[in-house]
Amino acid sequence: MMGQAVGAVCRTVVVVPVAVAILVAAGCQQPPSPAKAPATSVAVGPGAASDAAKNGASAVPGGVAEPKAASTAPVCAAGSECPPTAAPPPVTVPAPEPAGKVKVIVFLDKEECCDCTRKRQDDAWKVLQDALDSLPVKPPVERVHVDTQADQAAMYTGLEPLMVPPGIYFLDHSQNLIQMLQGEVTRDQIEKILD
Repeated sequence: MMGQAVGAVCRTVVVVPVAVAILVAAGCQQPPSPAKAPATSVAVGPGAASDAAKNGASAVPGGVAEPKAASTAPVCAAGSECPPTAAPPPVTVPAPEPAGKVKVIVFLDKEECCDCTRKRQDDAWKVLQDALDSLPVKPPVERVHVDTQADQAAMYTGLEPLMVPPGIYFLDHSQNLIQMLQGEVTRDQIEKILD
């Protein structure tokens, strides 16, 4: 029965580029807004020619009418009033974080290492803490041991390989790498990234 009107129920078909909406005369329907998508209306079924004339469209053979202009007025059943329609509530979308702003710091080190590597890691940890103490808002710091937490460390070494521990990974709000420092680091290097 596709393409045929059953009785006098189907009066208007609104063709939207992606979907076809059929407005039924038995209920009150609001056609799509032309601002969202251009719509084309055609009348089908018995009485289509007279409906077309009422709506300013020209009738063509076979009971189909071509519109002169799409209407945005509600289509309601004869003799019934259309209920008022409320505007949809506004959608609030949070502003995106600025790119390059450090949101998380990951400190990759070795849990089991020689004394010289341990000293370098301890010195870098202290320098990082001193740099963070100067900030009004401190990003969280996660400490991961590359030798005993290999799965967790792989997430970061996949972004930038760690050659000389420790590695300090500065990440943005989307976990994208902003910059990475490794080995012996200075407070000045860290503060330049955090500014």
